[in-house]
Amino acid sequence: MNLKLSFRVLSFILAILLAISCESDEMEGIVQLKDHEYMPLHEGLYHIYAITETEYVNGPAGESTSYQLRMEITDSLPSAKGYFTYVIQLSTRSSADQAWVPSETWSALFNEREAIVQEGNISFVKLALPLAEDRTWDGNIYNAFGQENYTIGLYAQPLRVGNLNFTDAIEVIQRNETDPIVGNDVRNEIYVRGVGLVSRKVETIVYCSNNQSCIGQQIIESGVIKEQVLIEYGRL
Repeated sequence: MNLKLSFRVLSFILAILLAISCESDEMEGIVQLKDHEYMPLHEGLYHIYAITETEYVNGPAGESTSYQLRMEITDSLPSAKGYFTYVIQLSTRSSADQAWVPSETWSALFNEREAIVQEGNISFVKLALPLAEDRTWDGNIYNAFGQENYTIGLYAQPLRVGNLNFTDAIEVIQRNETDPIVGNDVRNEIYVRGVGLVSRKVETIVYCSNNQSCIGQQIIESGVIKEQVLIEYGRL
């Protein structure tokens, strides 16, 4: 009688442990799915951005250009563990009334650990799971540029980008170095759940320091300031 009772108790405990394990796995899957929503990847998805770029070559008189960039997922290829690598066609145009001109092809893969975007022939880890405030990872782990720690700054916050309002945005700080004598290297990207990349900012500038009169004056000698802002997105 005691043996039967012990068996029943053991069976009951095992059933509870199994249920908890399944629930845990299910919840983990839900979290992973939500994190993947910050970079949705499907054939036909497109994003159109307004680009403003100022390039400095020999002094503070920079040359500014404005144009539009379209990123469209045109194909997908099977990858490991049931995931897919998505082909992204980049096209540009000088204004909204001009035709798109193909410029280059990138690719993207979002697996159970990370989102990898290959820009030309260079791969970057754009997001690393699980996403959380202050989460840090090496964005250059798959390229030869050397370690560069990316960090989640803004996390799951409302944000306005250009003329668009969003309720759930994260900021990836790729680099944030400012020096009033030498220059700045500031790069960040903002992703929105269900939308993807909505903003990218790059400021890599070198200040004049070749004579005493300009040191510390923040006079730009060379570099680039570039801002990419989402203006339209959807699925064809």
